[in-house]
Amino acid sequence: MRLVMLDGDENSIYNVGTEPARVFSDLIQYAHEKMGSKSNVLNQDPKKFHKQVQVENFSMDCSKLYDLGYFPKYSIEQTLDRMIR
Repeated sequence: MRLVMLDGDENSIYNVGTEPARVFSDLIQYAHEKMGSKSNVLNQDPKKFHKQVQVENFSMDCSKLYDLGYFPKYSIEQTLDRMIR
């Protein structure tokens, strides 16, 4: 936030995220394995309405934030590892 406030363009949008884009189910599987869970992870098909109004794949362009000199301190996997501990 501070970086954007000090160095970013006024009235501009900055997406915050990590690159490359990740598949959410891959992150669930990663956490499942790290926790040693024996539970079954089930996928739920989206309802017809959601299929019509939502995009199948979504990722944000964070290049404006990176252009300001931002870089993630932790990868998404490192963050999940810290949350699991």
